[in-house]
Amino acid sequence: MTVEEIMGGESRNIEFKATLPKDSERYLKTIIAFANTQGGQMIIGIDDRTRKVIGVDEDILFRMMDGISNAVSDACAPQIVPNVELQTIDGKTVIVVTVTPGPNRPYYLKTKGKSGGTFIRVAGTSRPALPEKIKELEMEGARISWDELTCVGYPVSEEAVEKLCTDIMNYRSRAGLLHREVTRTQLVNWKLLKETEGNVTASNAFVLLTIFLFPKLSAPYLKEPSAIYSSISVNLQGRFMSRLKRRKILSCATYA
Repeated sequence: MTVEEIMGGESRNIEFKATLPKDSERYLKTIIAFANTQGGQMIIGIDDRTRKVIGVDEDILFRMMDGISNAVSDACAPQIVPNVELQTIDGKTVIVVTVTPGPNRPYYLKTKGKSGGTFIRVAGTSRPALPEKIKELEMEGARISWDELTCVGYPVSEEAVEKLCTDIMNYRSRAGLLHREVTRTQLVNWKLLKETEGNVTASNAFVLLTIFLFPKLSAPYLKEPSAIYSSISVNLQGRFMSRLKRRKILSCATYA
């Protein structure tokens, strides 16, 4: 933490505290919010209003560091392991608590439970997460992306499958990649389609890639003028193809 960064004030990833609140819940919300968002640092010993470096009394320095580590370990679930260290700024010692983005979201206060104790970072504040955000965090914790979710009721026609396979092969050709046949099997392996006991269902990604190829079938899924969605769909198709290319799916020698 530099003087220039301090003068920049609090942000989504930075929070200042002049002293450590006696009520640990007040700062644990920040720790949890960092873990549920993009990570961040809580610096104790800097006035959040004036941005003046106050420092922490050396007599309580190490006791305070231990208290922070214990409070986080005892009160948060799943377990959060912050890095608590000292830093000297303008000749004064502050405590820097660094939290990395957590992989096992959502993180929450045990005393309040997941529904009431989950917090996220919004600008320079820590806010309670709404139910829909908690659901999103649960998906992130389970390593499930929105595009892999099943779009219930969306029809999967053989015509749509063949057209999408052809589009992917054409994309490979335009990108200068070797010609490879793309079949329904690859769409299943890429999680665009799901097969369960002989039934085939579409993922959200499959919908985005095919929704304007067959407007009559897709009509129930359109809530806005099709011209708007069409431009969005084309853009998303390009992004999805780029994503497959980055994952080396489109350029792999074989399709397993």
